[in-house]
Amino acid sequence: MNAVLQSAATAPPAWPDRLDPDAPPAALPRMTREEYLAFDNAAVRTRYEWVDGKVRLMTGGTFNHALVGMNLVAILNAALRPLRHQGGPSLAALGQTMRTRIPDGPYYYPDAVAGPIPPVLEDDGQNTLLDPVLIAEVLSPSTARIDRGEKRREYLRIPTLENYLIVQPNLREVLRLTRDASSPENPRWAEKRFRDEDVDLPRFGVTLPMAALYEDCTLGERIA
Repeated sequence: MNAVLQSAATAPPAWPDRLDPDAPPAALPRMTREEYLAFDNAAVRTRYEWVDGKVRLMTGGTFNHALVGMNLVAILNAALRPLRHQGGPSLAALGQTMRTRIPDGPYYYPDAVAGPIPPVLEDDGQNTLLDPVLIAEVLSPSTARIDRGEKRREYLRIPTLENYLIVQPNLREVLRLTRDASSPENPRWAEKRFRDEDVDLPRFGVTLPMAALYEDCTLGERIA
C-alpha cells in the first residue's frame, strides 16, 4: 500500500546531498526517472513508487493486509514452482520488495508478483522486474482507487502479463483479470470475481485455495 507525498513546486535538489530517503520531508520534489532510482535504491527502511515524476512513499498496512499478501506469495510458489517439473514454465512469486516497471511508464511495488526464472531485469543491481506474468494487489482504504484504476490500467499494458488479481483483505473475494490469448495484437481481458471459491489461473493450469489465502485472517467489512 502507499500514500502519495505531495510534490513541491521547487526543482528537485541534487541527490544525495539534501534528501534522506529513510527520513523523507513532508513534501518531496518531482524527480526524474534517474533521480527516483537513485533515491529509492539508497533507501534502507522505506520504499517509493514513481509515476510521471511524482513519488509515493510506501506505507504499512493492517494485519489482514500483511497476512493475505504473505499467504498469497506462499500459495503462488506452491502452485507455480512444480510446473517446471511437469514440462511447464519455470516461475517464482515474490513479495512487495520486488520493484516492477511498466514499459515507458511508472515503477510500482506490487503486493505480489510472479515472473519467469531467470527473470528479465532492468538494471545490473537486479532491482527492477520487467517481465511479470502475474501481479496481485491487496486492497486498502487508501489505495483501493489506485489499485482498481491507475494500476489496473498500467499493469495491463505489460506485454508479458497474463493475470492481474485484486484481493479483498477482510473477506473472501478476489477479482481475476485474465488476458485473452486469441487477440495478442489487440489485448482483451476477461474478468471473473471469486467469492468463497478457489481461484483458478487458466493460463497456468493451477488453482489457488481460497481457504489458504485467508488462513488466520479475521474477516470483516468489504473495502468499497
